[in-house]
Amino acid sequence: MNARTIADNLARHFSPIDRCSVRDDIDESSLFSSILRGELPLPPAAALLGLQIEHATRGSVALSCQAGAAFLNPAGHVQGGMLSAMLDEALSIAALSALGQGEYVVTLEMKVQFIGAATPGALHAQGRLVHRGGRIAFVEGELRQDGQLVARATATVLVRSQRG
Repeated sequence: MNARTIADNLARHFSPIDRCSVRDDIDESSLFSSILRGELPLPPAAALLGLQIEHATRGSVALSCQAGAAFLNPAGHVQGGMLSAMLDEALSIAALSALGQGEYVVTLEMKVQFIGAATPGALHAQGRLVHRGGRIAFVEGELRQDGQLVARATATVLVRSQRG
């Protein structure tokens, strides 16, 4: 199944990624491709965040999240932990998009720099795989609202395998 077929199937079968554009360089046997085809669901945390995958290439992802009223701190801004969760999703999905069959990632550590305040509504994240070694990969990303930088993050992830 090529990327165009996957993208066509998205709009018909899997609403969290119905606007996603995908390039041919993503391994068709990967867990990420299984998610794109609707064979596996996005994690429950992704649904909580209102995650939408907008664009994906091997090692890179653009997504949006919806910050609702439940995400707010007493000052009326999106709580930092929720912003961190959005970034963790973007970074993990960026790494996942570059993996092969049966591989997935677990975040070992993540550093977040909060640049500006976010309010309820849409936030847009970019995630990028910086480097992958054998079992360790480095990812980075940023989160924006209305074009303004809200937060940046870097992370180290462990590549695991479901193969026995």
